[in-house]
Amino acid sequence: MTSSRVNSLIVGGFVLILLGGIIAAATILAGKTGSTDTYFTSYDNVTGIKYGTQVLYEGYRIGQVDEIIPEQRAEGTSFRLRLAVQKGWRIPEGSQTTIATSGLLSAVAINIRGGTAEASLTPGSEIPGGASGGMFAAINDLASEVGTLSRDGLEPLVAKLNAYVDTLGGSLADNLPAILGNARITSEAIARDLPPIIARVDRFTARLDAEVLSQKNIDGLGASIGNISAFSAELNGLGRELRQTGQTLDGMVAGSAPLVDSSLRDLRYTLRALASSIDAITFNMEGASRDMKEFSRSLRQNPGVLLRGSAPAEDGR
Repeated sequence: MTSSRVNSLIVGGFVLILLGGIIAAATILAGKTGSTDTYFTSYDNVTGIKYGTQVLYEGYRIGQVDEIIPEQRAEGTSFRLRLAVQKGWRIPEGSQTTIATSGLLSAVAINIRGGTAEASLTPGSEIPGGASGGMFAAINDLASEVGTLSRDGLEPLVAKLNAYVDTLGGSLADNLPAILGNARITSEAIARDLPPIIARVDRFTARLDAEVLSQKNIDGLGASIGNISAFSAELNGLGRELRQTGQTLDGMVAGSAPLVDSSLRDLRYTLRALASSIDAITFNMEGASRDMKEFSRSLRQNPGVLLRGSAPAEDGR
């Protein structure tokens, strides 16, 4: 009896220890080993996110998703995630959450990209949700874009092409007999008119060979080319002579420069002398002008003054 009780106690203790280990392991795996701070973030799509999904800070596990709260609004449905983060963990302002996976077969996680601000978010704050960073999210976005392109672009284009083909096919079916008839008439006209045209072209080419491309014209063309070559040679010689003449003129100008400078100095000296004597010259010219006027007046009064040499005495003298 005593042995049976001892065995029962041993088995019961073992079961209790095993249950405690299981509960402890489940608690550790769930991230419920201590106090936590609550933060929130929102997404329009939470594929792969569930209760217990890991919350990472720059890849380091700091908590889990505690609850997913659907919020239906007029502009659409979004999902608010309540994040249980290790108590006291500092999350800077400007941080952002992303839905990411670390590998092809890894579970989805909420990764927090830390901001650069010195201030920290207070527990209960909303962390803005950013674009998903996982490969599957990118594939989903690409598939969504392709679906949108197919729905909004390719399908209307194919419909328009079908309409154009139907319209063109109907028009072609209606007008094909007339088109074939016109083609037959055109081909018959070409077959009828083409031989005379070819004959005229042959006659024209023969006349061109006989008159324009004759040996006489070819010889004349060769002579003209020779004359042009000779004229070009003469132009080259004339150019050399002009260059020599220019060099000679340059030498003459350079040689006459001292003479020109001397002449300019003499001219400046003459002008200065003339400017200094202009007052006396003007005064003398004015006196000579008055004498000429007096002499002219005397001649008008008594022309005999030229013979006597003096004016007649006035009456009463």
